[in-house]
Amino acid sequence: MIRAFRLENFKCFKDETLALRPLSLITGANATGKSSLLQGILVAQQVLATSASYVSLNGPFHLDLGKTDDVLCQSGDLQREVSFEVRLEDEANYLFRFQAPEDALVLQIAKRPPLPAFDLTYLSAERIGPRELLNTESVPDDAIRVGTRGEFTAQVLARRYGDKVRGELRHPNTMQKGGVIQLIKQVELWMQDITPAIEIQTVPLLQTSVHALRFKRSGDATSWLRPPNIGFGVSYALPIIVAGLLAPPGSLFLVENPEAHLHPAGQSRIGRFLATLAAAGVQVIAETHSDHVLNGVRLAAVDSQHPIQHDQVIVQYFHGDDEAPQRAKAIELTAKGGLSSWPTGFFDQSEKDLAAILEARRHAR
Repeated sequence: MIRAFRLENFKCFKDETLALRPLSLITGANATGKSSLLQGILVAQQVLATSASYVSLNGPFHLDLGKTDDVLCQSGDLQREVSFEVRLEDEANYLFRFQAPEDALVLQIAKRPPLPAFDLTYLSAERIGPRELLNTESVPDDAIRVGTRGEFTAQVLARRYGDKVRGELRHPNTMQKGGVIQLIKQVELWMQDITPAIEIQTVPLLQTSVHALRFKRSGDATSWLRPPNIGFGVSYALPIIVAGLLAPPGSLFLVENPEAHLHPAGQSRIGRFLATLAAAGVQVIAETHSDHVLNGVRLAAVDSQHPIQHDQVIVQYFHGDDEAPQRAKAIELTAKGGLSSWPTGFFDQSEKDLAAILEARRHAR
């Protein structure tokens, strides 16, 4: 597990080390560095997964970072070197160092650490919405992943529907719902927490390698519905559930905006699902703007029936104060589900708006 990640001279980070836990929620105002943290981890993963002398700033993981000057920290003298440091749970530290040639689309690897590539799942904020057909990947069935944008989700469900989900990730109501532990049924059970009574079907297209997804409500006599007729929330949440249930212990799971297009209740439950992954040995780093996701995690941490512990969770709040020595403030969960601090701007907009409404009402009398 990564216990901390250090970024030096990368985008908005002059030199900052961020503590991580089994479940790390990355939150804060727009354009304060949240995505840059995930991008740094993805660039480091490129180093570990290639023997090339460089890493691409555009393309892998659908990164679109531009040229070297776009990723160099502009604070102070412009230094043409970038570095990351991965600090693992066993206290081992691994340094990545890069040279940034002028007007280049790549970073040259100057120091490559003796570290194996992470088993990494990354789901970007720009996931595939409701689509009639989804793409296929030409790899063996047991190697199919949902893809950075969820573009291979239908193929995963079609080819791996019978895979057994490991015990720690099975839905709590599995036995009450028939005891089926295969992937397709477990996906339905978790999705039913988010979208009640939903059922999922994959439809192969004859003489092609393409599969389509269909959805309906349990007990609904109508025919199966195409994704565009079921809404964006299902299509955005589905790859998170599918990828999560297939994630092995010790793997790294990065997801941006897991709450996208979900009702507040669904946002809370996706937070609980991420807590389940973390408790099952998958390190989860989730960028979120949702207090409902946060509260779903907090509820899981105080639920005696849930395996996540409060000290397995950390919130990194990016406050956007350029004058502060650190761009992010670490917030801990307490044993009773509270937060170690509640800084100004941290999920307090509802209170501010309600106060403004009450003030407006007082003056309107």
